[in-house]
Amino acid sequence: MYYSSLAFLAVSMVLVPCIWGQIIIYMPSKGGEVSYGINIPEHTGHDSHGAIYLQLNASSHMKWALGHFGVFHDPTIQAYLLEGSGVHDDVMTANIRCDSCMQLNNGDSILGSSSSWGWATSHVPLVSGNVFASIHKRDNHGIFTLNFAAAIGGDSLNPFSDSTYPRIGVRRFSKQHQTNDAIIYRKRVAHGVMTPAALVLWFPGFALLCTSFYLAILLSFLALAGLGFGVSLCENLRQHKDYHQFMGYVSLGGGRTSLYDISHRWLGRVLLDLSIISGGIRINYTYQNTYDIQSIAPMIYGVLCGGLGMFYIFVIIWSRGE
Repeated sequence: MYYSSLAFLAVSMVLVPCIWGQIIIYMPSKGGEVSYGINIPEHTGHDSHGAIYLQLNASSHMKWALGHFGVFHDPTIQAYLLEGSGVHDDVMTANIRCDSCMQLNNGDSILGSSSSWGWATSHVPLVSGNVFASIHKRDNHGIFTLNFAAAIGGDSLNPFSDSTYPRIGVRRFSKQHQTNDAIIYRKRVAHGVMTPAALVLWFPGFALLCTSFYLAILLSFLALAGLGFGVSLCENLRQHKDYHQFMGYVSLGGGRTSLYDISHRWLGRVLLDLSIISGGIRINYTYQNTYDIQSIAPMIYGVLCGGLGMFYIFVIIWSRGE
C-alpha cells in the first residue's frame, strides 16, 4: 500500500503540470531584470496549432527588439494583448495571446526540446506611438533554447492572471549566448580601423618606400591585432562562415616567403588586393545592415582605396622610367 501511494504521488507530480498547466520563465543573466514567460495550452500542443501565450516583463524605460535587426511591425501576426498588460510599479508587462505563432516562416513547428529564441534590449526610451518606428540601437542581445514540452498544459484563456499556474525558471536548462552591444561596437571600430590601416595604407606605402624589416614586423602585429578583434566579433555575432571571414583568413594567413623573390612580391600584392576588396565589400554590407555606420563611410573607403591605387601605379611607372 505504501509503495502504491508513492507510485501514485510520482505519477501525479508528472501529470499535474500537463493537466493544470504551468508557465516557463527565462531571465537572461545580462538582460537587466527582463523576463520571458510561455504557456502552451494542452490542445495546442496536441494539435500543433492554435493559440499560445507569451509574457514579457521589463523595466518601463526599456524597449524590445528582435534578432540582429531593429524591431519591426508585422501586421500578419495574429497577436492580442490580454488583461494585466501595462505599466505597474515601474514594470512594463505584455501578456500576449498569439494565434499564429506555432509555425515558423518556413512552416516548421516551434515545438521541440531545443527551440531557439532571440532577445534584445535597449534602455533608451522610444518616444513614438507609431508601430512602424525603428529602434536604431540596442544595449544587449542574445539567443537561448527552450524545451517547450515543459510549457504544455492547461486551458486558461489568460494563464498569466491565473494563480494556479506555477512559474518555473528554465535558464539553467537553456543553452544561451549573450552579448553586450557596446563591446561589439568597440570591437567593430577597432577591427575596422586597425586592419585597413595596416593593409590599405601602410603596407602598400612602405612597400613603395622600401622601408626596414622592423616596420614590416610592426605592421604585421597591427594586422594580426585587427584580425583578433575580427575573430572575436565573429564569435559574438555567430558569423563564422561569411565571405569576409574567409577572404580575411586567406589574405592574412597565406602570405609566406617564396623561394623566388618575384613570386613573393606578386603573392603579397595579390593578397593585399584581396584584403582591400574584402574590406570594401564588408563595409558596404555593414552600412546596409547597421544603423551605426554613416552613408559616407563606404564612399570614403572607396575614394581612399582608389586614390592609393592610382598613386601606387604612378610610382611604379615613374620608378621604372627612372
